[in-house]
Amino acid sequence: MVVLLQLLRKYDLWFYGLCGLVFLFYVRRAWQARKERAASFFGLEKEVATSELLRSLSGALFCCLLAGSIYYVSNYLASELELPEVLGAEPTPILIPTPIPTPTPGPPTPVLTPTPRRLIVRPVQSTPTPPVTPTPQIVPPSCPDPGAQLTVPGVSQVLQGPVQVQGTAQIENFDYYKFEFRAAGSEAEWAFLQRHDQPVVGGVLGTWDVSMLPNGEYEFRLVVVRRDGNYKICATRVIVQH
Repeated sequence: MVVLLQLLRKYDLWFYGLCGLVFLFYVRRAWQARKERAASFFGLEKEVATSELLRSLSGALFCCLLAGSIYYVSNYLASELELPEVLGAEPTPILIPTPIPTPTPGPPTPVLTPTPRRLIVRPVQSTPTPPVTPTPQIVPPSCPDPGAQLTVPGVSQVLQGPVQVQGTAQIENFDYYKFEFRAAGSEAEWAFLQRHDQPVVGGVLGTWDVSMLPNGEYEFRLVVVRRDGNYKICATRVIVQH
């Protein structure tokens, strides 16, 4: 505990800088979430943006509280305890152990020769190896534009829990990309899931948690939007099975 307080007192400026960077990150996320909520037209999209805004504001408040705690510990608590500096602490005295005399060895212990015994070898029954179930191969959807591609989830892939969406979202005059879904064969409007402002080439695009969806078939699509409002789409059909 004393060492931790000494480190906080010595490197408090570094901790303040780290808290400041994390605070700016959460402020930026809160600003983006507020912007998305203002531009949303659907209730689900507004709810997602509001949740992101509250999480970002909570993170920024936590950074402020953490910085205040570090300031109190390094300037008041450490001074009240009169902690010595880490580099200026007195060296710990080295204790030299008292030598213990070696006992005089006694008479040697007689060695007993073991009596040979006949070993009975029993046949070992081999356990049958269970068959290996092959891993289903993921077939990515065939999408015309190379700047809007999905590799996961694939066509008719069975999903459960959080699913890591992978692919490419990089077109000319890129603005952002988003995820949408709806029930398979339905003519209803697409439900908004997420929005991301950074392009991705052959990597992780985001995460889709299907835990709250009932079992069935769904259509999922990636929409990559240009700055002029035009967009490219890559869609696939998946199966949710818990």
